[in-house]
Amino acid sequence: LEEAENNAKKALYESKKLNSIYGITGSLWYLNQICTSQNRFDEGLAYLYQALEFSEKAQDTLGAAMSSYMIGHQYYNTSKIDTALVFFTKALFGYKAIGQKKREAMALHAIAAVYDELGDLLMAVKLNIQALALYEELRDIDGIELALHNIAGNYGDSKNYEKVSNN
Repeated sequence: LEEAENNAKKALYESKKLNSIYGITGSLWYLNQICTSQNRFDEGLAYLYQALEFSEKAQDTLGAAMSSYMIGHQYYNTSKIDTALVFFTKALFGYKAIGQKKREAMALHAIAAVYDELGDLLMAVKLNIQALALYEELRDIDGIELALHNIAGNYGDSKNYEKVSNN
């Protein structure tokens, strides 16, 4: 991994010289993956924040949304649920703004997972149903299956099935 990290840093350096939006954000995302795989979460998170800042300055809505989504996952995976919700929501609005419906559905799933974690199963179900509608519109069979699985899981998690199912 050391060689991969060195190459990613070289790619970042060259991308900055060329002012390549996708090269810079891609290198930063890859550096995050390397750090995360070595349990260097704070360092990986710093790379994601750099990618987010760069994307926002470059007015790259997709890059900013993807960076926000990845930051949300970093926080979710380290049990910082409230902060994860902020970044997943930011990603959702970015994806909506540029018509990235599949990514929008993925963000809805991530937000639903946060609400499930917080015990708000009604909101989790509603968000997963929204994701299901997007997947159906896209005719994305894998997405439909995922959404139905998540909805079933939300109902299964509910200690008060009647309350969730009647809303």
